[in-house]
Amino acid sequence: MKKVLFLFLFLFGIFVANAENSESVYIYGIDFSSVKVYGADETVEQFENAFEGINLLLIKESKKYDFTDIVGADSKLKLDMVINLTKDSDFSDIKVYDKDIAPINVSEKIKNYPIKEKSGNGFIMIATLLDKSTNKATYKVVLFDVETRKILKEKEFTSKAGGFGLRNFWARTIYTLTKKFEFDQHK
Repeated sequence: MKKVLFLFLFLFGIFVANAENSESVYIYGIDFSSVKVYGADETVEQFENAFEGINLLLIKESKKYDFTDIVGADSKLKLDMVINLTKDSDFSDIKVYDKDIAPINVSEKIKNYPIKEKSGNGFIMIATLLDKSTNKATYKVVLFDVETRKILKEKEFTSKAGGFGLRNFWARTIYTLTKKFEFDQHK
């Protein structure tokens, strides 16, 4: 009888664990609304176009920019919010002359996102610095509960840029993120 009870509890535990891990993850793309650029010659307008283009690459080349290794197979791209943020952002102060930039309040940004989904988890990459002098981009990568906006996991990621054209040059950092990024397991 104890073996049957143990087996039942074991199977029930597996069922509950799978149910908790089966929530949808909404991939919101790359938020460039607070990014700073150091050492680049391109204009603000060129960057605005590149930012929108990078997010559109997530759709156009979804097999190349595949986030399933990071967030799981049950993920859905929801890029309207970040594309609208890019269009509505004032990038007039995007260029900086010092790489030592003020930190972004990630929790506050997450709370203020106009998200339509009511449950599940959200995944977003918040661009903080595009450094042309080192050809590196830095992002805050965040997994959060859509309903409560509680941050479940957050990690900074820096990657080398490369490629032809402004969009592709910085998009390479997102491609690298899809291949090499991992959240720490203890969080």
